[in-house]
Amino acid sequence: MDAQPGSQLPPDCSAKEKDDSASPEPRRGLAVLALHQIVFRVAWLFKTESVIIPGFLDHLAGPGAGWLRGFLPVLSRLGQGAFPLALARRLERSRHGAWLLATATLLLVAPMLCFTVLALLADPPGRDGLIAVFLLAYFLFSCLYGTYQLAFGLVQGRLVPADRRGRLLSLSTFWGMIPAVLAAIWLLPQRLNIPHPRYEEVFFVGAVFFVLSSLICFALPPTPSGATHENPAFSGGGIASLLRRHAGLRWLLVSALAYSVALTLIPHYQAFARDHLHLGNAHRGGWIITQSMSVGVFSLGVGRLADNRGNRFTLCGLTLLSALSPAWGGMMPLLPEAWAARLFWLTFVTLGLTALVPRLAGNLALELVSPEEYSQATAIVQLGYTLPLTFSPLVGWIIDCCGFEPVCWSAAAIIIASAGLLIFVPEPRHAPRPPVRVVGYEE
Repeated sequence: MDAQPGSQLPPDCSAKEKDDSASPEPRRGLAVLALHQIVFRVAWLFKTESVIIPGFLDHLAGPGAGWLRGFLPVLSRLGQGAFPLALARRLERSRHGAWLLATATLLLVAPMLCFTVLALLADPPGRDGLIAVFLLAYFLFSCLYGTYQLAFGLVQGRLVPADRRGRLLSLSTFWGMIPAVLAAIWLLPQRLNIPHPRYEEVFFVGAVFFVLSSLICFALPPTPSGATHENPAFSGGGIASLLRRHAGLRWLLVSALAYSVALTLIPHYQAFARDHLHLGNAHRGGWIITQSMSVGVFSLGVGRLADNRGNRFTLCGLTLLSALSPAWGGMMPLLPEAWAARLFWLTFVTLGLTALVPRLAGNLALELVSPEEYSQATAIVQLGYTLPLTFSPLVGWIIDCCGFEPVCWSAAAIIIASAGLLIFVPEPRHAPRPPVRVVGYEE
């Protein structure tokens, strides 16, 4: 689709950029970023949002902690979505990408160490002071993680050409899956045994891997500021100004807001399986493995397709495929209970796509704007995929009132509409562009 009025398409994937991508420095940047993300994914395993964090909150609070768990998605999404907006323009001025990404990663160690101390003090459970400190530290971690996502998007935009970012996604996601699964098998089972889990060891190991991931960043090639004299047309301004200048970014934001409906349903699939299909804890490990494996396997084809056909085309296809999870969930009540219980795991195959869609959207946003606007564009897309998740408790209430089936079918329709909105986003790969170098490298 051709560029629309008001949507400037920066020269992010020109012939000159492709030539530069074959030089040693961009290849080095891609390899180091992939290794950094692989180690980062192992660290993230020891702070998973679906198992470890809510499990630790239950351990701190004791029986009756369900209402406290409801605060977790709200704190997480507000931290990741709203807080980074205040830092976006400051990060754009950074001339030291390696230090920026290393610092953003290293800061995540502080709340992890706080979790470690809380775990050591968590006997006996039910101490209100520890619970309050944990929720505050969790919100801090979410804010810092949102800042990390900005830093990573900025460094990726400066170091990795647009037609190589899919390769980075494939390398980091697929190869990161293998050590993460091995680490889970080796370290987690004996440390999460009830009633005497050793959460302090879990969080401390996660902090160590975050430190290692941070140190890898110092091997990155130099990434000077994207604010260069070669871009006199850049007029600055805040988030609203950026959205006014780029119509494609506005449509991408609207699509992200709609797609978030798919994400609000994630915690409710397991609740449906428990309450209506009578599937217990023994099945959850298989669902987690299915979802993790699907992310890794899908990433191989997704990265290649994004590099060859463009991020918009690939993002539209992935978004449509994501509608299969709520559609399949909506079919479950229509099947005999025995068949539904036997086939429910298929829901988690396409559910793994929800981890890839926001990353592809972030890569697309980098192509829609100028290098000076990378951080703000990343923050905008990040906000679109995270802010609506604060309404996840409302979705749960609607499910209680109306049932699981109509909510799933409605979600599938909204996700399809989200894919349709991407038609209005210009495809940067098809726009005519003057030659340009990768930011940060001289000819």
